[in-house]
Amino acid sequence: MPLHADTRHAPLDERFKIEHPQAPFACEILGVSLSHQGGKATVDTAAELELRAKLDLRAFTEATRAPFPHVVKGVSGLLGPRLVAYVAGVAETRAVQQWVDGSRPKDPETEKRLRLAAQLAKLIAGHDNGAVAQAWFQGLNPQLDDRSPARLLREGDVADVGPKLLAAARAFVAGG
Repeated sequence: MPLHADTRHAPLDERFKIEHPQAPFACEILGVSLSHQGGKATVDTAAELELRAKLDLRAFTEATRAPFPHVVKGVSGLLGPRLVAYVAGVAETRAVQQWVDGSRPKDPETEKRLRLAAQLAKLIAGHDNGAVAQAWFQGLNPQLDDRSPARLLREGDVADVGPKLLAAARAFVAGG
């Protein structure tokens, strides 16, 4: 049964609930993607998928290629120096400004954290804005076992939490 029988009074996401096993093939032929986000079914066009992929690649490229002071300045502009200091594991925002100025040496682990933070923030801000990126970093994320991305990034091993954070950010962008 491809759709629910009586859909006139069902919630919108229930009216389009696809239960047919051939649904993925139909979506591929039509050039759309079907995803379930928070119990809601969404259909993304090929153009929307391409736009998200471009945002994702641009965020990665900028966070990877830019000199460290530029990365810190950009992520600080999006998230604010206090949140950047928190993610970096430093007690004061003066350290953030010193990284921007190039007057403070960078620790390799801090650089990894801040480059990933920049990638995540640019991805979300590219889809929404800096305020949404800041809220995303501070919020309790259900895809991260109700932990905040900022805390995971501060306390976790980047190699371990990085893929989880990227998946959560991509899902957030896809769902919103």
